Amino acid sequence: MGKRDVFISIVIVVSSILIDQITKRYAQCIKANTVIVDGLVNFVYSWNKGVSWGIFSSFGQPAIVLTALLIVLVLVFWLYRAPLVRKVGISFMIGGAIGNLIDRIIYGAVFDFLDFYHGEWHFPAFNVADILISVGVIISVTESLYDCKNKRV
Repeated sequence: MGKRDVFISIVIVVSSILIDQITKRYAQCIKANTVIVDGLVNFVYSWNKGVSWGIFSSFGQPAIVLTALLIVLVLVFWLYRAPLVRKVGISFMIGGAIGNLIDRIIYGAVFDFLDFYHGEWHFPAFNVADILISVGVIISVTESLYDCKNKRV
């Protein structure tokens, strides 16, 4: 992995962690259940002891933290072997995972604050780290599919 790729990855990971942590601390200062866009977005206070949407909450924090650390290590290994565009996606995933891991280690749960809804339907609350992980997955999968398509031609 070249110096430029390392620099880009580090900037993305560190920026992702900072943005995630700053937005979480800011959201904790806002009055709970504040309507941002009526009928669409609220700020909420939600502590998630599980993984995505609270699943695996019965596994306990040590198991979840160790699993998250293992996933970050696998992503770092994958980062070194990936082409540049996929490195960007993986870097977003690493930054988001570390952002949520910081919450787990400090608070024993992940702070979620974005509540998207329509009528009675609510998407599970989430945070910026979750967005970064999702964007990273989309970039990585799209690049992988594009790369496979080009290799077949």
